[in-house]
Amino acid sequence: MESLSVLKYNLLLASTREIIIYFQRNGQIIECNKAVKDIFGYGDDIFHANISDIFKDVVRIKKNCLLIDSKFIDFTNETIAYKTNQTYIYVELKIILKRSHDRFIGLCIASDITIQKKLSRKVMHVRNDMKNLLKLKDRAVANIIHELRTPVSGIMGMAEILLDKKHNWEQSDNVDIIYQCSKRINSIINDLVDIVNMKNNKLILKEEKFNFHLMLDKVTRLHRYSAEEKNLKLMVNISENIPSYLIGDEFRLAQIIDNLLSNAVKFTHDGAIKLNIYMTSHNSNEVEILFMVNDTGIGIADEEKEKIFMSYYQADGSITRSYGGVGLGLSICQMLAKAMDGRIAVESTKGEGSTFSFSVCFKKSNYILRRDSMFDFIQ
Repeated sequence: MESLSVLKYNLLLASTREIIIYFQRNGQIIECNKAVKDIFGYGDDIFHANISDIFKDVVRIKKNCLLIDSKFIDFTNETIAYKTNQTYIYVELKIILKRSHDRFIGLCIASDITIQKKLSRKVMHVRNDMKNLLKLKDRAVANIIHELRTPVSGIMGMAEILLDKKHNWEQSDNVDIIYQCSKRINSIINDLVDIVNMKNNKLILKEEKFNFHLMLDKVTRLHRYSAEEKNLKLMVNISENIPSYLIGDEFRLAQIIDNLLSNAVKFTHDGAIKLNIYMTSHNSNEVEILFMVNDTGIGIADEEKEKIFMSYYQADGSITRSYGGVGLGLSICQMLAKAMDGRIAVESTKGEGSTFSFSVCFKKSNYILRRDSMFDFIQ
């Protein structure tokens, strides 16, 4: 009568879908489970077979000696296992060898991963197809940009010339509308150029000395006028320990601040907008600066917070109709912050406003400017 341990062993061997094969020193199979016969097409003739018949890429017989690829001994790796009809499946295989004096036994444990392998290949093909489609899309966008930029620049140039000439009130107003519309289109074109360049890793950041406070003054002054037109208050608070001169890309930093302030003014109907700037860390060569733009606007729902940084995305279709825009600003901000080794984050409650923050490191400049009238614009 079989012992309980033998019964347990036989039950386990019969029920598992894992491939289990015991073999002798010469590779001849001496025991296996039912899954081996089912998968590889063997009957009782399995006991006349050799493991080199199944795992041809891992095991070879040379001069009656068994040669096993060492990376499969006590380690699991992928390989091919051949059936009796010479078709094959993909498996993860581990081989265990046990020796005791003149006795030897080997064990092959394998899992059929053919389905996972095929799915992985399909996913890879789909991913490659998507990459190719995105490349085609970027190429198409680049071509469209090229075709649009020249005529739009021409319209802007002619509108500027006409604005300098004397016209009656209605004519001047019409020319100004042409100029403002073409300026808006040109801004969208520039955003598209930035998106394409950043996605293709073609954006080059400058390392130049710039007047931090003067840059801030120029950026905030325009938005202050826009805020006043909506009876909003724009407040700028800056830590006094931030150096006057820094080294970095002034234009790209201004672009991030400009986009965030533009959104804050656009989506706020009453209340205030605050731009707070702090130096969070510094050493002898660098400073890290944190920028926070807070508004009392329409806010963002929790489920939209990650999506708003996607290109061409806007949280609600009605936003495009009510506020305009093509959904590129925040995507550009995120890409620029990342390119400058920083990150951007948002905290917001629907209907209660938003706070966008980003931090960027800059190199220090040895040039020190006296601070007096430079803070006149800060309220």
